[in-house]
Amino acid sequence: MRYYETLYIVNPNFEDKKVETIISEVGVELQKTNSKPINHHVWGKNRLAYPIQKQKYGTFILIQYSGGETGSMVEFDTWMKLNTSILRHLTTRLEVEPPKIEAPVFEKTGDKTKEQEKDKSTPAKEDATESEEKLEDASVDAGKEETQEATEESPSDDVVEPEDAKDETPEEAEESVETEKESK
Repeated sequence: MRYYETLYIVNPNFEDKKVETIISEVGVELQKTNSKPINHHVWGKNRLAYPIQKQKYGTFILIQYSGGETGSMVEFDTWMKLNTSILRHLTTRLEVEPPKIEAPVFEKTGDKTKEQEKDKSTPAKEDATESEEKLEDASVDAGKEETQEATEESPSDDVVEPEDAKDETPEEAEESVETEKESK
């Protein structure tokens, strides 16, 4: 069985009810291709890299699904292109089955949308945070090794000391600096 995900962008000016209608239309059209939706998420409004149909922002929606015959997938792709509510879409074939994730709950506060998760201890997130921590630890260790190597190396040739200063003690160097200031 093959697994796919389609990311599509909807006009950001649509109200929540209109977006829900579009999501249900996409789901119905997907079921016509003998595919079974696994996840359907609204990512929220984000700035686009370039304007599409005179829109600088878009509402991003991701749907992950399984199955689908080659001919019917072409029909689904064509339907997505012809749907005027959808600005752009991209379908990708997945190598492994996507994990079933509960839909996040969105709560609007002012102009910003906050995502509140029902279950914060999902295995996928724990694995992701562990791998992020390992990467951070590795980068910190690499930084420490670089600084240790830099301190262990001999002074570089880039630093040029005045010939007078090489023979002077620090106290004598301070006195010579003070005399230079007085002469100016």
